[in-house]
Amino acid sequence: MYEMSFKNPFKKSFFDLKELVDSIQENLGCPTTIEDTNHRLHAYSSHEVDTDSARIGTIISQRVPEKVINRLWREGIIPKLMQSDCALRIPHIEDIGLRDRVAIAIRKDNEILGYIWIVEGVKKLNDIQLKLLKDAAIAATPLMAKLHQNLKRKKNTIRIYYGNFEWPLQVIKGYSRKILRTELENTRSLYCSCFSF
Repeated sequence: MYEMSFKNPFKKSFFDLKELVDSIQENLGCPTTIEDTNHRLHAYSSHEVDTDSARIGTIISQRVPEKVINRLWREGIIPKLMQSDCALRIPHIEDIGLRDRVAIAIRKDNEILGYIWIVEGVKKLNDIQLKLLKDAAIAATPLMAKLHQNLKRKKNTIRIYYGNFEWPLQVIKGYSRKILRTELENTRSLYCSCFSF
């Protein structure tokens, strides 16, 4: 099987999530997706022609379909995944188009940043492969943390459209609507006077 000289393919840094999912598929032989905690798709590997409708729906909409998310929560699968440090096997659920899966949470300390989902084929992952998947989740941590940080930064920046003018404004604690409105009114009159004919 694996010799003593076996080199773990996930004990390195990856350029991006796409490189990581491709490496997971190459080394474990299964189609893979990486999603965030809101079930938005961030990377996926290729798959054979014969795949399930849950995977196709996720790739097309760039988000896990609502019926799949709801069922996984209702069955207690997502809560188990959130509590476990190890990979979790999910048996197929025919009515939502989900074949057998193995999933693992991507964590930074106690915070869950996302999940890796693998479609298992007829040949199930063995214990060594499940350990490799755990190492892949560790390798995904810095990539997902960076993505998480960028999303937080975007949420802290709002864009206000006032007339035909766009303002990116940093949200500052205590910045009241009255002050914001005054700033926009002053800027609007300045903007209008600069371009009035």
